Amino acid sequence: MNLFFLKITWRSLTQRGVFPIINILGLSIGLAVVLLISLLIFNETSFDRQFKESRNIYRINAKLTAFMAGETFCGLGNAAGPAFKESVPEVLAAVRTFQQDVVVKINDNPIRVNVIMADEDFFRLFDTPFLSGSPETALSRPNTVAISEEMAKRLFGTENPIGEPLLVENQLQMDVSAV
Repeated sequence: MNLFFLKITWRSLTQRGVFPIINILGLSIGLAVVLLISLLIFNETSFDRQFKESRNIYRINAKLTAFMAGETFCGLGNAAGPAFKESVPEVLAAVRTFQQDVVVKINDNPIRVNVIMADEDFFRLFDTPFLSGSPETALSRPNTVAISEEMAKRLFGTENPIGEPLLVENQLQMDVSAV
């Protein structure tokens, strides 16, 4: 039965010339484009939807006008977050983040880690489950840090890291306040 359909398809393609091939290629390209656009739209609309307040979370982008004109990136000056929070009544919380690789010393053992420095409202916007400590007090004091469970195991092993000191870049002592 399948051989019969293959013979009919082959005869149709060879008798009518180039037109069926053009039709099949056009349909294939059209379907591929629709699938790619659908995947792009799905990806863009699913970004950061795991948070409870995801509908109220916005990111401010900067558009360059002089150097590299037209380029857009997600970064503003440090004063922008507090200025928006103060001047726009609809803004309930503003969070500034900065990512950097640093060297952390524990018991004279240096370890390079990737850190994200953030404001105290970070866990108010991005609800994250805590093993120990609380989201309200995790970043409320200066020189405190919240670390992931994986980082706690890497740095402290099986002992409780809450209250333990970390020496960052041989200069700044930070205390672990949450995991």
